[in-house]
Amino acid sequence: MKLAIYDFDNVLSLKKAYPSRRREYEEKLVPYLNKLRKTGVKLCIVSTNGEVVKESTEMAICHLFDHVLSEESYSKVKMLKMILNLYPEIEKTDVVFFDDDYDNIADGEKLGIKCFCIAPLTGIADVNE
Repeated sequence: MKLAIYDFDNVLSLKKAYPSRRREYEEKLVPYLNKLRKTGVKLCIVSTNGEVVKESTEMAICHLFDHVLSEESYSKVKMLKMILNLYPEIEKTDVVFFDDDYDNIADGEKLGIKCFCIAPLTGIADVNE
């Protein structure tokens, strides 16, 4: 993996989870993201949530991302294409996309990237290990 693209709501941010679960997840999230960065993985957020920069800053993770696309009027597939165009040197087989919406996952797979559908109250499995 050379490029990891994350949806924000229900993937990086577990706003709907119980507060104790959310805190536990967020405590593990920063070390997980730092580990990826140290291995050279580019990190990006794509979201239709217009408050992503504010919310990710409050979570103390915004600075860990190379790009944050937060546009309510864009589809996820459009944002994915925009991110892929920023990194033409990265093969699509080295790109991973995490989202909680199966339609977005299907669109990502059509682009030729690896995709993982995340359970909304669970978060990214690697964070929880």
